[in-house]
Amino acid sequence: MSRIGAVAGQGRETFDGARKEIAQTRQESLRHRPDPPEEGLVLDIGSGPAADPRVGVPTDPDVLLTAERATDGAGPTRPLVIADPEHLPFAAGAFAYTIIDEAFTAAGDPAAVAAELARVSPRGFVQVPSRASELVFGGPRDRWLVDLEEDGTLVFATKEGEPPGAADASAAFDESLLIRLGWAAHRSRWRHSVAWEDTLAVRVTGPAGPRIAPPVDLERVQAHLEEENRRGHLPFMAPEIMDLLRCPASGAALTRRGRWMDCADSGLSYPVVGPVPLLLVAAAQPL
Repeated sequence: MSRIGAVAGQGRETFDGARKEIAQTRQESLRHRPDPPEEGLVLDIGSGPAADPRVGVPTDPDVLLTAERATDGAGPTRPLVIADPEHLPFAAGAFAYTIIDEAFTAAGDPAAVAAELARVSPRGFVQVPSRASELVFGGPRDRWLVDLEEDGTLVFATKEGEPPGAADASAAFDESLLIRLGWAAHRSRWRHSVAWEDTLAVRVTGPAGPRIAPPVDLERVQAHLEEENRRGHLPFMAPEIMDLLRCPASGAALTRRGRWMDCADSGLSYPVVGPVPLLLVAAAQPL
């Protein structure tokens, strides 16, 4: 009987613990959620399928990995811009609020990203993997280990490479509901979230870690966009958003010319696929 009682006690303890974890997930979710204003245009850098409903313009340098795409084949629901967070192709103050997540830790220069965020919007929200998360689950795109100081400063330290057990840890996360529940209940251990205003405090303590992931395959990105455009899956870009676009090399205004956007100031032209401009310096050609 004592053994049966012990097993029953363990069962109750497990149930109570799971119930507590479930309740805690809501609190943690609210703590790590962006809070964009009701008015004004919202930019999301590195948008995934779960982009905030208030986002008006999602951007990403590699649409094949993380740009907003519906899984049912319907395609993006909002006008898309292919852009580099270190050289955002938008006018100063173009947005009321900017959201960025793991695209931050893939950048070579976090300080440049922070400066660009403050240039295009007065406030925003940042969420990045914590040092612990990167050492356990770290993927090939991330190049930094990030700590969060009490004053809200994000400290970027050099990441040597992908942790040897990261693939196994990520697989276990995908396979186990209980692991995902535990992660969500203790999200603050695995994610750093900062709501900033005016400027985002960033300190970089070393060089960027090695780029393990391959560079953006521009030919594949363009081919993907061409196919999406052929299927009618790329949403129209309103003129008021088009007017906010700028040359990522010089910051000057752009002029649409058929399948190109030209910058007289830098002498560069950027390809356009349907309504989607590829405003990457790597994609530019001489005017």
